[in-house]
Amino acid sequence: AKALRFTAQQLEGNFSVPLIAKVASQLERASELLGHGEVRDAAESVERFARREPLFFLGSALVLGFGSARFLKSSARRTDDS
Repeated sequence: AKALRFTAQQLEGNFSVPLIAKVASQLERASELLGHGEVRDAAESVERFARREPLFFLGSALVLGFGSARFLKSSARRTDDS
């Protein structure tokens, strides 16, 4: 969440800043719920958010999936077969 807020500050005036700020807020909220061990509350909160903002939720999930795949692919140990 802190990294997203920093990114939003660096992109000041960009059309994506409100979206980045919203994602950062949701991440902070989720981390607070998980930090207190309230996993059920966190799951219910995510479900409510997904029902309230379905396109944003799906878009975020898609971006998170692609980002995770790129991260895992780039951090995988490379071996030479030759």
